[in-house]
Amino acid sequence: MILRDGLLLTTDTLPNVFADILPADADVTQAEVHFLAAETDGNNRNRPNKLLQRLDLSSLGSATRDVGPSMGFAARLSGPLVEREAAELVAEAIEYVALASGYLDPRLGIARLRYELGMPQPSPALGGVEAR
Repeated sequence: MILRDGLLLTTDTLPNVFADILPADADVTQAEVHFLAAETDGNNRNRPNKLLQRLDLSSLGSATRDVGPSMGFAARLSGPLVEREAAELVAEAIEYVALASGYLDPRLGIARLRYELGMPQPSPALGGVEAR
């Protein structure tokens, strides 16, 4: 939920708050979601725990290869996001980084995430069309 709320904040709330100092034609056109497990902290000390020790993706299955210190996803937007669009983007981002990181079949975990975000579930009987 923090990713969804962060997308709402940065694509809708903040541009409105800063409308007086942003150029009049400024618009939200891209959003990115990133996970980073820096190997050092702000005091230049070693942080030995890896990304998957800090970010629990176990509901997506098991990674088939070593996941590096970062994961990211970017999307082009047509404007500020509403809650449902932000939730869809989060689910898409998590699925993308999971597949890119070697998770072979994250569908069950993604379905669980969609449920937690209050999104309808795609129906296999309807060819992936959302059930209402």
